[in-house]
Amino acid sequence: MNKPQEKLENLEDFSSVGENGGKDHTEDTVTLHTVQESIAALHTKLDRITAGHEKSVLDIQQNYGTIVSLKAECAGLKKENEQLREELALVKSAVIHQSKDIMILKQDCTDLRTRSMGYNVLVHGLPEEKGEACRDKLKALLSQHEYAKAYYIDVAHRVGSSVSKSDPPRPIVARLARQSQADEILKFASKKKDLKITPQFPAEVRERRRQLGEIAEAARKKGTDVKTKIVTDALYINNEKYRDMLPTPDSNEMLHLTADDRSEAVKSFPSVASKSENGSRFTVRAVKVNSIEQCRRLYRMLLLNPDNMAANHNTAIFRLTTPPSDGYTDDGEFGMGRTIRNYLQERDVQNVVVFVTRHYGGVHLGPKRFSIVKSLVKDVIDKLT
Repeated sequence: MNKPQEKLENLEDFSSVGENGGKDHTEDTVTLHTVQESIAALHTKLDRITAGHEKSVLDIQQNYGTIVSLKAECAGLKKENEQLREELALVKSAVIHQSKDIMILKQDCTDLRTRSMGYNVLVHGLPEEKGEACRDKLKALLSQHEYAKAYYIDVAHRVGSSVSKSDPPRPIVARLARQSQADEILKFASKKKDLKITPQFPAEVRERRRQLGEIAEAARKKGTDVKTKIVTDALYINNEKYRDMLPTPDSNEMLHLTADDRSEAVKSFPSVASKSENGSRFTVRAVKVNSIEQCRRLYRMLLLNPDNMAANHNTAIFRLTTPPSDGYTDDGEFGMGRTIRNYLQERDVQNVVVFVTRHYGGVHLGPKRFSIVKSLVKDVIDKLT
């Protein structure tokens, strides 16, 4: 090949290379632009991350300050809580001591009233006459029964106010000079079938003796070797003092109940009925039970309710198929426990405990209160059965 021709071919090759180089240059320009955009996007994203990081750091600093503040506040609350617990323990202790003191005072008052009435006797069955002289009438009665001793009767009068002529005659209370004289008259009258003279007791003692008399009779039926004796308001069976199977819970028991006990109290009484009469509010609750332990626990559950605890009376009555078969606690509502116990016996209702809560309204209802409560008891028992 000659040289001119070789030069021409070399020139064509150079031209071809230039064309390819221009194409590559365009592609490089596009790639560079894309990279620049990506870098700009990364810068933007990095700026956002940096800003977010700075905000997070600021939030952490603020939260740390809040945590420190809350920690200090918790420490203060913990200390205050400890102080409150100590104060609560002191209050509980004071309440328990005051409750015991009140019980002692009540018992002392009852004892004083009982001793004061020890000089008195109640004479039953003497017809009432207008303008009667009760002291002369009593002396004549004792003389008629050949009572030889002539004691000075300080005071003699009818007990209570007369309601109607159709009612039985009110008893006469007679006060003698000494208690020994009253005891002699009572001993003399106990040997006379047609002469009814009894000692006088406060209402709570009288009702308690009536309840204990039933318990003593039931105990004697269990065996000929059982000896019973009632001294004022206490029963001794074979020289051992009888204790109620379902006593009213005291403050010490109530203040040591747990949170579980309190939550259980809400759902403990499924059958409830209530009624108001002359300001008094009666609420009756009934629950099926199988043991005296359940009755005692439910009694405590009842009194966890502040409204029930503040009531004047919370009478409890139970009947079981296992010993002890039945019993009651009047809690000051004399006669209520016996009345409802007898009603449950009439209906042959067993394995049940009934609670009668009364908020006294200031008006004495007399026997009417028993009718009201018996109606409510019927309602709650019907719901159970």
